[in-house]
Amino acid sequence: VVEGYEPTINWRAAYVRYGQSPLNVFSTSEYDLVEVGEHHSMTLIVRLSPSKIVCGGGDQIVYAFDRSSKAKLHSFHGHTGNVRAIQFDDSTLVSGSADHSWIHWDWATENQLHKNTNHDNEVNCVKFNNTTLATSSDDHSVRVYDIRTYAPICVLQEHPGSVYNLQLEDNTIMSVCNSGSLIEWDLRQQQSVHSYAPGGGL
Repeated sequence: VVEGYEPTINWRAAYVRYGQSPLNVFSTSEYDLVEVGEHHSMTLIVRLSPSKIVCGGGDQIVYAFDRSSKAKLHSFHGHTGNVRAIQFDDSTLVSGSADHSWIHWDWATENQLHKNTNHDNEVNCVKFNNTTLATSSDDHSVRVYDIRTYAPICVLQEHPGSVYNLQLEDNTIMSVCNSGSLIEWDLRQQQSVHSYAPGGGL
């Protein structure tokens, strides 16, 4: 699964080759193919920035590569299940895993700044901004934290199934689950404000 789009990141395109460890990254403007790889099992998630490629997979490791030189910059060890979710910027890297955890990593040392295991099932998505971190899971919930202190803010539970994806913008979260439901949440009220029904389940 390729999950590369971030509105604040200027990237072109990425493709993850299923069932093999290398990561193939295509540039759609130059039509060139670059293969980088460290994973020893399936690559499941990739995120791009103008300078970095960060990916995770079935070997439970998060890798970072330099987009220009293709050199490996970092490897982050700490998950005990498939790495299913990643978000990063120049100062922050957060990953989520099938081991029910999310981890905030130190870019410089590759150490864990914080590991959280509050979810009761696989973590499918992680999103953060300057103050807030939101995570979604197969346990049907979205959990929200203060990313500066890791203090829990709220648990959002109205989805009837696995929450596969979410977007965080200011005080609004949009989350989608495998039943097809799309819910808009207001973090100031810590409750849903609207439920959409765009289509069938996944």
